[in-house]
Amino acid sequence: MRGALIVLIAVCAFAAPGPSAPFMQVTLKMAPFKGADAAETRRRADRFIAELGLPVLGCQDNEAVRAATVRLPPAPEGLLDRIQFGLRKSRVFQALRGRPNVSEVYGISDGASATVLFSPFVYSDEAQSLAALLPDGYRLEVYRNPAMSGLWVKLDVSKLDDPAKAARELARRYPEQVDSAVISVPVMVMRATMRRR
Repeated sequence: MRGALIVLIAVCAFAAPGPSAPFMQVTLKMAPFKGADAAETRRRADRFIAELGLPVLGCQDNEAVRAATVRLPPAPEGLLDRIQFGLRKSRVFQALRGRPNVSEVYGISDGASATVLFSPFVYSDEAQSLAALLPDGYRLEVYRNPAMSGLWVKLDVSKLDDPAKAARELARRYPEQVDSAVISVPVMVMRATMRRR
């Protein structure tokens, strides 16, 4: 059709131009490092990681909660009831904003829910404690993938002669802190491009 925007998406598998640099994927156990929030946990983990002498490429806290959802009750029909509903909602949002680690609370455009953002990220028990601030009809939802746990740390092993041996030695030396340590290689399996014509 003339004048219509045609978007073509080309997906193709390709080989990387050269071998990708291997890295050490370390899963740290949460118990030795867990703090009051994700920032404190990261500081504790950083002290341990610094002792290993390998540059950090990335770190992911799998147990940290970044956001929660507050489900709101249906808005009433009458004008006066709607005003009271709005005032109550504002008080609830204000109470949530007053909690430590809550960086923002904003209503979603559907009017049926609100999002609570945490900074620094918190853990499930702290996020769930917000339910005590909610009046009848409001519901808190906190999601965390239970299949993912601990801290995932990527370490640079480019200067090591035998990275696999170093990974085995790390897991052996620190059984209380390290759940696993393996050498991985990132592999690009596909690339997506978009073209307009």
